[in-house]
Amino acid sequence: MKQTAQHIIDQALAMGANECEVIISKGRSLSLKANEGALEEHKVSGTQIAGVRIKKDGKLGTSYSESFDEASLKSMLQTAIETSKYSKTSEYESISATNDGSNEDATCEHTWKEDKTSDEQKVAAVLKLEGDVLAKGSPFKSAPYNGLSENESEKIIANHLGLFKSIKRRYFSGYTSALAERDGKQSMHYYGTAGLTFSELDLDKCVNVSCDQALSLIDGSPVSTGQYAVVFDQDNLAELWGAFLRVFSAKAAIDKVNPWAKKLDQKVANSALTLIDDPRYVGAMGYQTFDDEGIACHALTLIDKGNLSNFLHNSATAKEMNQKNNARAGRGPRGSLAVSSTQLAFLAGNDTDQDVKANEYLEIVSLQGLHSGVDVISGDFSFGGSGFLVKNGVRVQAVRNVTISGNFYELILDLGAIGNKVYANSDRSFFSPMMRFENISVAGK
Repeated sequence: MKQTAQHIIDQALAMGANECEVIISKGRSLSLKANEGALEEHKVSGTQIAGVRIKKDGKLGTSYSESFDEASLKSMLQTAIETSKYSKTSEYESISATNDGSNEDATCEHTWKEDKTSDEQKVAAVLKLEGDVLAKGSPFKSAPYNGLSENESEKIIANHLGLFKSIKRRYFSGYTSALAERDGKQSMHYYGTAGLTFSELDLDKCVNVSCDQALSLIDGSPVSTGQYAVVFDQDNLAELWGAFLRVFSAKAAIDKVNPWAKKLDQKVANSALTLIDDPRYVGAMGYQTFDDEGIACHALTLIDKGNLSNFLHNSATAKEMNQKNNARAGRGPRGSLAVSSTQLAFLAGNDTDQDVKANEYLEIVSLQGLHSGVDVISGDFSFGGSGFLVKNGVRVQAVRNVTISGNFYELILDLGAIGNKVYANSDRSFFSPMMRFENISVAGK
């Protein structure tokens, strides 16, 4: 891969490019799915792709190829050179990263661990997921979705200035679902797990959580319409915050589609809230040490005690906004330069989990239509939800078929209790204490 990247760079410069950057990625995946006691899918796939970004006469061009033969790579470069002729002169975007002294190979125990699990063991595990759900008997009618996957990937970034960075990853994931049926009512829930090795997967938890939640929600009904305190479980809290990530994008601020574009150093959330984008968060599945321009990246505070403290920058957005580049470039082999977050990690709050769960609140364990029901510019949201009405720590009613709505930006300013323990979501990409959102509108009966 390194020789291929250098060859592409040499050829680009020979064809007249002034600057050149190459991203090469290779991947292999195994996907297993089980249904009705049999292996429904056993799919092994592989990918390889090279992407080039060049600058010629002040203008940028990009292209990619999924074939590494000489003719395909030459065609890729010709396309990049040709497209650059029709792009605008780029004042801010350039390819200027150099080696920073850090290890060019970022593969480590946080991205790759040896695993000797056989394919037979993996097949047995995915069949067991479905079997363990059905073994619980009535009222579990079926486990319609069961899967296990293994993914390996390798990526390198190189440019004409001698930069070279590489990283190799492997991770496993698994999930199952439980469909419960009783007295003409149905309820389904699913849960997943992820790990760097097969042994890190908590497949028993997938079964138990899926079954427990499906059974608990089967008799759910709407609560009375009104204002409620709401506590989202970790997976749905991650989804909620993820729907509004654009507020941290410098690129969105430049493009005038970021509602927080002029709020830097201003109060945007409860003063007890501190949010860090941490690419090196130990235990996270997306651990990384450099961004997609090959620049070393470190923890970045986005919200500091309620104040917006940073946007996500690549080299171009930082230059255009006259701010420091914090190495949050996002670019795949097929794409143009953008910005991207890594792992969101909130600091622990000052309240106990018991404070978060005091008195009455709605515990939300499932959301429907989240992204289609969000307006990032205004902050308004409206989506379906399921969960439980909780009073003094006790679930008193299963809740289904309600609509949850409000304004996200107002809610995080008036955020209630924030717990003093940090938990991970199921795929280990989001780390947060429990949060209590006050006065959310819930439309029920």
